[in-house]
Amino acid sequence: LVGREHMDFAGTLSNIGKVLCEQGKYSEGLAKYEESLAIQERLVGQEHMDVAGTLSDIGFVLREQGKYSEALAKYEESLAIQERLVGQEHMDVAGTLSDIGFVLREQGKYSE
Repeated sequence: LVGREHMDFAGTLSNIGKVLCEQGKYSEGLAKYEESLAIQERLVGQEHMDVAGTLSDIGFVLREQGKYSEALAKYEESLAIQERLVGQEHMDVAGTLSDIGFVLREQGKYSE
């Protein structure tokens, strides 16, 4: 068994967050993602791909809520971590760039 301060527990919180969001319970899902992120950052710091993934998940929830500026900030934070850890040619980086493009399109910022 693991306690609350374990990466597996953080992963479970993220999974719960995903299910809640799939049910349209975005505020509740966001809270689970944020709790997961806090645990991850305490355990492995900010420079970790799991942290980057959870930031992207939070960005998705914010995007679904129409909070585009906040979503963009989370995606950009995730992207910066990913680029430092795996470089610009990684598929996770491509996915996050696509997410950023979606948010910019929703904001009408087509030239960006």
